[in-house]
Amino acid sequence: MNFTQEQITSIFDELANKENGYQSLLKLSLEAIMRAEREQFNSTHNDSSNGYRLSSVFAHKSKMELVIPPSRHNKRLPNRH
Repeated sequence: MNFTQEQITSIFDELANKENGYQSLLKLSLEAIMRAEREQFNSTHNDSSNGYRLSSVFAHKSKMELVIPPSRHNKRLPNRH
């Protein structure tokens, strides 16, 4: 899907303004970043993903469950920069 910057901003605004919207938007964004990072890591290290694992984190005084995409062979997250 290809969205314009204006469409993306509108979608983000709509999500953020719902009840618990900030937390939902943060969760969706973090999980999307981790999936993209995992895809890049897999392609550069000839690895593959093997499902997901849950991880609890705290953000803005509340608990959030994130879905983490580990790799099949390396079984760790990519190095952080």
